[in-house]
Amino acid sequence: MKKKLPVYVAIFAASIMVGVFLYSGMGTALRNFKPDIRGVITEITFDGITGNMLVEEVSDTGLQFDKASVYLTKDTLYYLDGKKMSKAPGLLSKGMTVEVQITGTIRESYPVQVDARIVNILTDGK
Repeated sequence: MKKKLPVYVAIFAASIMVGVFLYSGMGTALRNFKPDIRGVITEITFDGITGNMLVEEVSDTGLQFDKASVYLTKDTLYYLDGKKMSKAPGLLSKGMTVEVQITGTIRESYPVQVDARIVNILTDGK
C-alpha cells in the first residue's frame, strides 16, 4: 500500500495541473474583453495581415465610438465568438458584426482612426 500512495499523489497532482491548464485556456479564450466599438463592417481592405475596416454601430451600444476607421496591424489579435484564431483569419468581410478593442491611440477625426488590439468576430450578429 505504501508504494501505491506516491502513484495516487502523482495522478492527483497531474489531474490538478491538467484542470488548471484547461481552465486557463492558455490564452485561447477571450477574457476581460471590453470593446470600444461594436458594429458592422461597412468597408474593408485586408491582405490577410494588415488592412483597414470601417465599423459602424447598428444601434446604440453605449460604447466609446459609433463609427471608427480601424487599422488592422500585424499585432492585431483575432477571435471568433471569443475563441482565438490564427493571425490571418481570412474571413473578415463587409456586413460582418465585430467588436473591436483599440490600442489606445486615437487619431482625432470623424470617424476616429484607431489601431485594433483585438477584433472579435460575432457570428450571431449581436
